Amino acid sequence: MLNFLNHFSVPGVDHVTVYHDDQDPNLYYTVPELPSLLTRDDGSPSFTLISFARDFTLLADSASQLPTAETEGGLLQLTTSLEVSDADQQTIREYIAGGMDGIPRPSLRGRRLILLRPGAAVGRDIKLAYPTWVDGKVAFHLFPSGGDTFVKALQGSEKPSLVASNLASYTALLGQEGLRLIRSSIEDGWSPGTINYDMSFVARIPSLSVKVWGESHDVYQEIKDHTTVTETYRSGNRVRTYQYPQVSSLDELRDISTSLHIEYDVGDFRGGGEGEDPTKALEDVVFTMVQQLITTRFLSPGFEPGLKAEKLGTDPLAHGGGEKMPAGNQLWLKDFEQSMDVKIDFTFSGSTNFLVEKHPNSELFALVGKEQVKKSIIEADLSKPYFTLLDVPVQVTADFDRDPIAAIKVFLEYDHEDEKGAGRKRQVEEFLFDANEDRYFFRTVMARAADGTPKDTYTYRSEIIYKASATSEKLAPVTTNDRNLIIGYDQLNCVNVAVYWGAIPTDAVQQVQVSFRYPGVQLPSATADVVLRLDAPQGSWFTYTGENASPEYEYDVTFFMADGQRIALPTQKASTQRLIINAPFEDKLAATFVPQGTFPPVASIVVTTKYVDGDYEVGDVHPFTAAGEVWEWRIDLRDRAKRTFQYRVDVTYADGSSSTGEWQEGAEGTVLVGDVARDMLKVEIVTDLVDMTKWKLVIVRLAYDAGDGTTAEHIVKLTAAPPAAGDLVWTVPITDPARRGYTYQIQAFGNAGERHLVEPTPATDPLLVLEF
Repeated sequence: MLNFLNHFSVPGVDHVTVYHDDQDPNLYYTVPELPSLLTRDDGSPSFTLISFARDFTLLADSASQLPTAETEGGLLQLTTSLEVSDADQQTIREYIAGGMDGIPRPSLRGRRLILLRPGAAVGRDIKLAYPTWVDGKVAFHLFPSGGDTFVKALQGSEKPSLVASNLASYTALLGQEGLRLIRSSIEDGWSPGTINYDMSFVARIPSLSVKVWGESHDVYQEIKDHTTVTETYRSGNRVRTYQYPQVSSLDELRDISTSLHIEYDVGDFRGGGEGEDPTKALEDVVFTMVQQLITTRFLSPGFEPGLKAEKLGTDPLAHGGGEKMPAGNQLWLKDFEQSMDVKIDFTFSGSTNFLVEKHPNSELFALVGKEQVKKSIIEADLSKPYFTLLDVPVQVTADFDRDPIAAIKVFLEYDHEDEKGAGRKRQVEEFLFDANEDRYFFRTVMARAADGTPKDTYTYRSEIIYKASATSEKLAPVTTNDRNLIIGYDQLNCVNVAVYWGAIPTDAVQQVQVSFRYPGVQLPSATADVVLRLDAPQGSWFTYTGENASPEYEYDVTFFMADGQRIALPTQKASTQRLIINAPFEDKLAATFVPQGTFPPVASIVVTTKYVDGDYEVGDVHPFTAAGEVWEWRIDLRDRAKRTFQYRVDVTYADGSSSTGEWQEGAEGTVLVGDVARDMLKVEIVTDLVDMTKWKLVIVRLAYDAGDGTTAEHIVKLTAAPPAAGDLVWTVPITDPARRGYTYQIQAFGNAGERHLVEPTPATDPLLVLEF
């Protein structure tokens, strides 16, 4: 336990008193003699001064002159504590580890206290703690009698936390003069306020008896006449000097004051054989007790603060006679005296626990530096519209007198992050409508986007409470930016479903039939079929539920396809009042067919397609009669993973022959159909060795037999005029890369009537050289 004997202060940390623990030699208690400001995580003191200019629009409109009133104010916030800094704790530990200059340590042995001479504590785990605070008060004094133009309101902790560092928080609303005075004091280096703690904790002392008696007037006069101490404090250019009686021991107190009588008896308390002489330590305990008694007698208010009205006198400048002084005005006073003289009679006996009182106090700005205070000042112009208000009137269209609805609850929520640094803006409201004339307003300050525009969307949901049912119906949340919210309902004690044509491809689906039923109710309205089409995209179903309050119902959906098929989906359950029917197709498949071959000899290419997925089957047939045609085949997929189909190609030739293809698998993309060339045969005709001055016409016929009954031909006519370069090159697609042979035939007609004929001759050389 904390022991009062032989407490000490560490050099360099004089403002902290250290007490021993008489059971744990490694435990010490620290008590600060000066308060401090709480330090935030960023290292700054917990001190904020908000200096604001008032919103002039609240004082007068634009057509009126401003009244004589305060145009600025302030808000002062601070948190005080009684704590020992980390640096001071380290200094204290080092001092203890070094032997504490031989200060004896009290130790509890059984029921006896002894004083032991300590040794060096190097290597020991020295623990520092705060006492267990029994009681305490804290006060922050700021401009005590300046009026509301200085301090309009002051709120804070009359009681500190009484835990560890004893936190206490204060907030002061400053008037215009108070704000200016504080800001001026910061610049001039003086403090306008003080922080005062009154704390007490329990310490162990030996059993003893103390009796003190005497006359307070005589005691004070003797102490005052005998000795005083002078202390000087400097702050900037200001100097403060304090004088007060100073007594440091019990013997000294008894020597200088013959009017103060002090007797004490320590009973059978003795120091241990190995301990120190406890006499000096016990005298220090008695002296402390007497000192607290004298402090209480001489420094406590002896009479009520302020002066009584009958002692104030009258205003010497008044002419009517007998006028009372204005309230709070004590400028003109008659001479008067107040005095207090009491007897001192104090007895203390038998207790082994002693209540120790401490009174840490300090000027406000002695706790925080000038530059730190300047950094803690925030200026705000309240005339500047930083915030935009969302103001939404909310109404419902229910007829509570006629309809079976007892009430409707509407829940509104605004939740956005302000991108200009103001944090999250969230407002939640719940409105209860149970009368036709009810109307409420949803109001909140809106968050801002990065460009400064307000985020004006909010979410609402409704809950229907029936007169004949203990349960309620909750509707899905809706996000909107409507500035006048009117909420209707489509439910009584029933199920009322509005069904809509949703994402349905109209080229594939002609109509949709939705078959509703409410299980467990034998009413004609419990089942119904609703047919939706593109020209009738909305329907509804209504039924009473009787005593069954469940909103859940069942429905079947059948799609009537454009090709005559029907697709029936499994039975589904729902409780929504807005049912949107979407097609069961999860994706689409598209294939582009491109015909290959020469028209003629190809007369037509017919492509047949089909896609099968369980009971879902779709197909088509498309003919090609020219090489430039393209056909895109698109179908809806129920299973997006099944992306292959089957197709067959039938080719008909101009000579009446045909080629029937086999079913083969295809995939989305481009599909080549018909006489699909696997390679190209290129033949170039060389005419450099033919003397066209001798021949007036040369005809060259090229032919290629594909082997499937089709033949490709190319004819070149040569005259004295140079032929076009493209006429001498023949390119033909071939389906069999190994089949590269062709035939050529030549007919030449000379100027003198001669002729030259070359019958059809096979060749494979891509260069055909004419020479005759």
